[in-house]
Amino acid sequence: MARYLRIAASVYFALIAVAFVGLWVRSYYWHDGARGPIGRSYTLSVQHLFGVVVCAVSPESTINEWASFGLQAEPHIRSPLSGEKKSARTLGFTFDAIQPSGFYAAIPHWFLAAGSFGFAALFAFKRTWRFTARGLLIATTLLGGVLGLAIYLI
Repeated sequence: MARYLRIAASVYFALIAVAFVGLWVRSYYWHDGARGPIGRSYTLSVQHLFGVVVCAVSPESTINEWASFGLQAEPHIRSPLSGEKKSARTLGFTFDAIQPSGFYAAIPHWFLAAGSFGFAALFAFKRTWRFTARGLLIATTLLGGVLGLAIYLI
């Protein structure tokens, strides 16, 4: 029974990854999104455009219900939030404040697709949790290198 559940989870995450790749390609031609209220005074907006998914929370109380939209993407617009100031992007990730008390986060589609493929692979292979000192040393070295590279890039 556990084997079939593991296979089903692997197929599920693989299909989600393929859907993210499809959205990634679509994001260069269409600007899709949804907006809706969070409580009484905030609005959540989720949209994707030019390879990134943007989630924004802003203090607007004029929206009363959820709505979705789809617009044809214009090639001259290269920023997901064209009216906002430009913020630093590291590997496609962005997190910045929207005045007066909102924020937005941009996550690239490649990260979502790779994460889903990673979960699919995690469930696809049977794991044995036996570690050797050599394997732990290699994993620690790789982790230290990745963290050092991340600090260097920031």
